[in-house]
Amino acid sequence: MTTTETEDLTRTPLLAAIEELRAREATPAVRIALAEAEFRLAIAPETPPAEAIERLRAAIAQDPFCPKLFLHLGRLLHRTAGAGAALPEYRHALRLAPGSRRTHLLLALALLDVGPETRDLGDRLIVALNSGQQADLKTAVAEVDAWIEDQSAPATPGADGARKSRRPAVKPGKQGAPDAWRIALHEQITRGKAQTSQLSVLLRTGLARVADADEIGEYATACVMLLAGGQTPRSVRDFAKSVLAGHADHPAVVLLSAALDLAEAGDAAAFADLAADHLERGVLPLELVCCLHFSAYGPDRDGTVVDALAQLDRYPRPIRDSHCFDELRLAVLDGHARKAWTGERFDEARLLWQEAAAIDPFRVPVARNLALLAARTKSAQEYGSAWARLSELLYLQPAGAGDVQLLLEDRRTMHLALAQHAQQRHCESREPRAVPSQEQIRAWLADQDALTEWLHQWDLHYVNARLAFRSPAHVLGLPSDAGQEDRVAAAEAFVRHVELAMSGRDWAGLQAFANLAATQAQQALASIGEVRDEYYEPERAEARNLTRAAAMRGLTLRWMMRELHRNPSGEQLRLGLDLARRQLALPWRLLRPICVEIGAIRDDVDPVKMFEGDLVALATYWDAPEPTSPQEYADRLSTLEGCVALVPHDLMLRLLLCRALRAVDRQADAYAAALEALKVPAPDGDDDDESRQAVTDRLIDLVDVIGWEDIPESVRRPATPQAAPTRDYVILTARRALERYPRSALVRRELAKLLVATGGVDETNEAIALLAEGIELALSAEQRTELAERLTAIEPLAAVAPIRAAIRELVEPAQESARAAIDAYVQNPDVETKKAAVAALRAAIDKVVEGQRMAEQAELGDEHASLDEALTRLRLMVAELDDGTQTNDGTQATDGGS
Repeated sequence: MTTTETEDLTRTPLLAAIEELRAREATPAVRIALAEAEFRLAIAPETPPAEAIERLRAAIAQDPFCPKLFLHLGRLLHRTAGAGAALPEYRHALRLAPGSRRTHLLLALALLDVGPETRDLGDRLIVALNSGQQADLKTAVAEVDAWIEDQSAPATPGADGARKSRRPAVKPGKQGAPDAWRIALHEQITRGKAQTSQLSVLLRTGLARVADADEIGEYATACVMLLAGGQTPRSVRDFAKSVLAGHADHPAVVLLSAALDLAEAGDAAAFADLAADHLERGVLPLELVCCLHFSAYGPDRDGTVVDALAQLDRYPRPIRDSHCFDELRLAVLDGHARKAWTGERFDEARLLWQEAAAIDPFRVPVARNLALLAARTKSAQEYGSAWARLSELLYLQPAGAGDVQLLLEDRRTMHLALAQHAQQRHCESREPRAVPSQEQIRAWLADQDALTEWLHQWDLHYVNARLAFRSPAHVLGLPSDAGQEDRVAAAEAFVRHVELAMSGRDWAGLQAFANLAATQAQQALASIGEVRDEYYEPERAEARNLTRAAAMRGLTLRWMMRELHRNPSGEQLRLGLDLARRQLALPWRLLRPICVEIGAIRDDVDPVKMFEGDLVALATYWDAPEPTSPQEYADRLSTLEGCVALVPHDLMLRLLLCRALRAVDRQADAYAAALEALKVPAPDGDDDDESRQAVTDRLIDLVDVIGWEDIPESVRRPATPQAAPTRDYVILTARRALERYPRSALVRRELAKLLVATGGVDETNEAIALLAEGIELALSAEQRTELAERLTAIEPLAAVAPIRAAIRELVEPAQESARAAIDAYVQNPDVETKKAAVAALRAAIDKVVEGQRMAEQAELGDEHASLDEALTRLRLMVAELDDGTQTNDGTQATDGGS
């Protein structure tokens, strides 16, 4: 059975049970059962940490009085989010189970891990825990509560920000920590310079445990730790004298004895030979050998880096090729590089750190040191690449681990420092609320490198600062009373801000990190209101500071935008778009009250609309000065497309985009963009109907013009009357234009007019169909009205169109024959051609007279008048040609019976 199948067998029943329990009435028994199912899923080995934390929170929501839920939540937070995140959970578990020794010990370990400011609290708790005195334990826990209260209390105005401890320093008693002495000893060793007196107390306690509790292995291991931690072999041998003598065969004592022998080796060659022998026989682990080597021959000892590396090369190849030995080599290189840095031998430090980077290209501390070195030496060649590599690693590692909290503080600090450095190139004040002068803003805008760095680094700092909060409301930048609609909008805005902050970077793992950040935003959204937000108040001051910094960021961007407006141009629009993107990415529902409070905007001003208006005003200058190359046009067009994507509801931006598309001869795209713009609904609260309607009318006119100009200019405006195309060709080109641009009412009206003018049945019916379709496709009420009026006027023509066609079929062939006969006479004016011409004219007269009768019967006044004009012309021509020629039947020719 595979691991996945085993996991499915574990999870599937629990998931099914949870679904079934959720469907039941939430009685106490059901809630307790649901909490237990969530708990079991959370502690299952295959459950990812993020899911485990959420399931424990869900369990707590069902059963908030179960101490084990808080204990395991604290344990998971300790592993993933840091010791500080675990403290509130451990403390709450203690309130529910004050007699739990395990919870006290986990709380103490968390205090030791938080940092120097809580180590004495951890020491005090361990000592109290092992003293066996309940009063001491309560006192120690009360000290922890006092410290937590100090952290959540606001700083005293005028103070330097450092809170004074109300607790005396911990002085371990002589009794040590009977059953946790190794924890205390480990803390003493890892703190650097351990006091011999305290070590002696703890080791005496451990030695007593050897006799009382048979802790031989524990004591020998503690002595090995002392040796690896830098204690001299002589002192360790004195501590371990009785154990070495009385328990020489114990495996842990054998290990200790071999480690002491190795530490007492006379020189590097002897050390390497003895170490290789111990490793080959399996007496010592490689990790311990490396620690002892570093202690004996590391950078703290005399000698050059060349000597140190030569000593490493004394080991056999299999040892040197191991991962653990790589760590030793890295530590040696780093230590000597730091010594070179201190001695200002920067080239040497760079070489050593570059060598370390070659061993492990993903080592963050090495990349950080190279970046700091590039900054220290002001190396223009290495500065950008070194900081970019460090940034890449700070995102790659959490992406690989699936945890955005990994290295988060490093990222936040780095981005803030780089943003401040870029700002201070032109704004000397370090005060967050300092308002830059107009001259500083102008100089800042002129320094493209500093401006770009500030824009990008501050956004990355802001995103990581939000991710650092444990309160879901602060992660999303929300007030405590935000409604569901605001919560969803905030989550979406935060995800967009993440995408904005990370755009333009090709760092490995960045997209995976962005996905993790988006997931955290969604988890924050889901958890708001479902479980108690115990972090909201403790983090409120920090969140408010971040909000104020964000407000100043937004206002600074506005001052920059206003400076661009002093000399607006299409060349400045790209920068304006970049500023607007960052303005609109900020949570203005949260920032607006602060801006009003400091007097930056009036209470009736919507900052979002204000920023959008700034961008639109700047965009109107997109073609000033006029671009001089296709690439410039393409750049301006791309910028306008970015503006529309940022503010999709603004019709003016869309109109400007349509004009830019036409400028690069992308008429079809401009037509499609205009139609898309006309579908955009007005945003809520937009009361400027008149202005919006004016832009709408211009978009409709643009659609009409695009269709009309698709007809060749030689057709629309022939150079001379002789160059005018035939009516059939004009109709053909109009049909093609309408096929491409069916929403152009202008083309549709003109085509219908041309079709009706032909008098043909099919053409008239086509015109009616075009107008009827146009009413459905009309873009405005005015268009619909005009098309309907034209349709009303044309529809009656459809009934008489067949009569008109019959008249044309009767008259036009006869007229054509008459013209041909006259042309023949003109070319050959003899008697025969003259007779033929007269005969043709008289025949045409007969047909026209007949046509007149048909027109009169159908009450076609216009048609009758036109035929009457034709008849007059024919009679005049007959009068000119006729000289008494007789008809074929011998009678005198008449006027066709008139």
